[in-house]
Amino acid sequence: MVAVTEMKTGYILNILLARHGLTDQSLLCIDLKPTRVMCGQADGLQPRTLEVLKTMGLADPILQDGCYLWEMMVWKPSQDGTIERFSVIDNKVGPARYQRAITISQGIIEQVFDDDLAHYSQRGVRRNSRLVSVSLDEDSDPDFPVIATIETDGVPQTVRTKFLVGTDGAHSTVRKCAGIQLNGESIDDFWGVIDFVVDTDFPDIRRFGRVHSRKGTIMVIPREQTVDGDYLTRLYVQMPQQEESEDGNPHTEGNGIEPRRSRKSQITLEKIFQQVSEIFEPYYIRPKAGVDINWWTVYQIGQRIAERFAMKDSKGLGRVILAGDCMLSFISFGLKMLWYVNLEIANFEIW
Repeated sequence: MVAVTEMKTGYILNILLARHGLTDQSLLCIDLKPTRVMCGQADGLQPRTLEVLKTMGLADPILQDGCYLWEMMVWKPSQDGTIERFSVIDNKVGPARYQRAITISQGIIEQVFDDDLAHYSQRGVRRNSRLVSVSLDEDSDPDFPVIATIETDGVPQTVRTKFLVGTDGAHSTVRKCAGIQLNGESIDDFWGVIDFVVDTDFPDIRRFGRVHSRKGTIMVIPREQTVDGDYLTRLYVQMPQQEESEDGNPHTEGNGIEPRRSRKSQITLEKIFQQVSEIFEPYYIRPKAGVDINWWTVYQIGQRIAERFAMKDSKGLGRVILAGDCMLSFISFGLKMLWYVNLEIANFEIW
C-alpha cells in the first residue's frame, strides 16, 4: 500500500499498518516536505484525538509539553468604540477522559510519530517525494491494479500497489491525478494567521477565545512554551474584505479565482499587524523585541467536498482512497485542530 501525505493522517495510518506487520516491502508512505514541519500549520489536538493517541501509546509527550486551553474568553465592542471583556468561562469540551483541548506544534507531534515508526520500519517516511501520476490497470495485474509514479529527489520510480491512500491536504495531488473534483465555493473573506511571541498589555492573551470589534474579529489561541522559555501565541485575524489600491480606492477586479488570488497576495505581514492593532485598541500588541515571527500565512474561507471519495476498480472496490482535507475543506479560521480526521484513519485501519 502507498500513502501519500502532507499531514499527519498518513503518518498515523502508516504507524498502524506497520504495527500490524506490514513491512517496508509492503508499505510506502511519502511526504513532499524534505523534513518534518518546523513551525506553523495545524496547532492543536481535540480530546477525542488525545484518547486515540493514548491508546497508541503516543500521547504522553504531547500531554506533557502541550498548552491546555483551560478557559475561553469573549470580548465585544464597547460604547467608546474600543473593546471590553464580555465573558470568561470554563473551556471543558465535555464528559471525556481528556476534557481540554491542547495546542502544540505540529512538528513536535511529527517527531513523536517518527520516533514510534522507527520501531517498525527501517525506512520510515520517504520525504522529498511527490506523486506524479496514478492510474488503474486491472488487465495486466488485477491483484495490484494501482500504478503510481513517484519522484524522490528528482528521480522517478513507478510502483504497483493494491491501494493508494491520499492524505495530502486541500490541494491534493492524489485527488487531481484521480480526476476527482471538489464541489463548493470560496468566499471573498481572508484571515491572516500569525504565530509569535507576544508583547502586550491585553489581559486575556493566555486565554483561548475571540475578540470582536468594529474593525473585525480575532481568535486568540495560546500556544506551548518554546525552547527559549517564551510562550507562543497564535492569532487568526479577520482582514478587511477589500484591500485598497495605491491610489486609496478599493480594488474592483471582480470575484473570480484570479482576483481572489490577487487580493490574497496583497495581504502582507505588516497589514495583518495593522489590523491586529486596530482590533485590539486600546491595548497594544506587538512581537517581542528581538524575537522573530515564528510563522504566518493567509487563509481564504471556503467549504468544499469531493464529488466522490475513491477511484474504484471494476468490482466497485476503492483502490485510490481520499482521506482528510483532500476530500473536504472547511472554514479555516477556527481552531485548526490536529485532528478529527485521525479518528477517520483509525476507523479505516480497523476496516
